[in-house]
Amino acid sequence: MRQKDIPRKRTRKIAHPTHLQRYKKTSIFKLRQIFVLLAGTRYPIKEIANIVGKHQSNVRRAFYKLCHLGLITKDRKLTPEGRFFLDFGGEILFSKMHTFRLHNLQFLVKTKEPITHDIYDKVEKVFHLDNVWTAGYTTFSEFSIRKARVRLIGGSNTICIYLPEIVSISPQKAKETALNLLWSTIKTIEEKLNIEVFKTAEMPITVGSQHIALMNEPLAKAFIKAGIKLRVEDINGQPIVIIDDSKGYKELEFVNRQSAEVDIAKIRDFYFDITRNNAWQKQKEEIERLKKEIELLKNRK
Repeated sequence: MRQKDIPRKRTRKIAHPTHLQRYKKTSIFKLRQIFVLLAGTRYPIKEIANIVGKHQSNVRRAFYKLCHLGLITKDRKLTPEGRFFLDFGGEILFSKMHTFRLHNLQFLVKTKEPITHDIYDKVEKVFHLDNVWTAGYTTFSEFSIRKARVRLIGGSNTICIYLPEIVSISPQKAKETALNLLWSTIKTIEEKLNIEVFKTAEMPITVGSQHIALMNEPLAKAFIKAGIKLRVEDINGQPIVIIDDSKGYKELEFVNRQSAEVDIAKIRDFYFDITRNNAWQKQKEEIERLKKEIELLKNRK
């Protein structure tokens, strides 16, 4: 028999489990069950597959997906992001409707020496001043360091650093990215302009403003669709929560610079209470029951 007449053995190409383009999505509810069992028990994959009624390969793919998302480690321990999302629970666990956008982020940094005109000359040589203006006897100047915008206030010991918007899967992850950018910006200022910045508890770096928004939030969508503007204020009349659609993101936005992170945790607890009590499923069952009763009444007539 000639070589070309010998039938070739067909081999099936198996996609690597971490190749997300070929990841076959499990239902959100099942994925949540797998997440809880992987992180909260020592059950083997086979036992978890039996519990959720899925094949072992599906459970393994879900495990690799969770690892790739950074929600769980390979030795089945929760990451900080994993713990946050586990608290959310329910159908909103991995949906894109709860992406977080950290924006309007301003940090106030104190310097050991006042800002002088010599500093402006250094900025012009090293970074190039984008804008210079005066208000009364005070001179303000702005320049950019990578993605950050820096404002110097002449004669004062304050530098304002404005960071770009950061989108992430959790507020903690967004804040971590922002702080990394902040420290690199401060380091550049110190090295290039020979300015020493306070980084101690006695003279801490403070947050001038921060807005944390839940993008594509269902409550925001409902209010926007109804044409209702929402603005929640504290006892001093300062805004805490607003609904914003200025960029088309349909956001529930937490705007208090001191309590934004605490306020967003309260919303997290609210969703967690709903999903823990299985409110979505109960509501669906109630609707189905009412539909059947209506059909029975129609048939009797």
